[in-house]
Amino acid sequence: MCIRDSAVARYLRAHHVSPSILDFRVGVPVSLRHGESNEGIGEWILELPIWERDPVRRFQIVRERTTALNEANPALGARSLTTMGGWTASRLFGQAARALSSGAAVHLTVTNVPGPQEPLYLRGARLLEAFGNVPLRRNGGLGLAVVSYEGRLCVGLNADFDLVGDLELFTEGLQESFGELTREATRRRRSIALVGS
Repeated sequence: MCIRDSAVARYLRAHHVSPSILDFRVGVPVSLRHGESNEGIGEWILELPIWERDPVRRFQIVRERTTALNEANPALGARSLTTMGGWTASRLFGQAARALSSGAAVHLTVTNVPGPQEPLYLRGARLLEAFGNVPLRRNGGLGLAVVSYEGRLCVGLNADFDLVGDLELFTEGLQESFGELTREATRRRRSIALVGS
């Protein structure tokens, strides 16, 4: 496996900033729960391991950290969100935008919204893709929204041109990083299948 930097680390290195010297924090709006009831939208603040070059290890670290956050402040899962009365992706984005007004010092806002898995139509025209738009917070240069729709992930980016004037550079790094992680997951799945056969 080719060991490469994350999209954030690639972007920082392109601007002559070492990822190893930063505590890079992301704000993650989440729908909080108490038992089985929805307690509204809150925010997890998570330090990204941008210094880690192995994509699988990066993924594991993020998973460990989000698991710890979920134990302290449980979030509703995607299935619970989509079965709640009155739930819509736009409503969830609106609530998330209000949660971003907390003023927490973060570098990037990331949100993942479960969308419908069946095709949607408007007057006979089929919706092909659904992109979210994360509002930028004060001093925040970049927002990333992932929306699942019809078994696919649609990634929407929003950037402050004065802070992130070369968004295409980050976009390329994001595509490459996701591709690396996907290829490694496929390789591992094949290895497990071969061992099991």
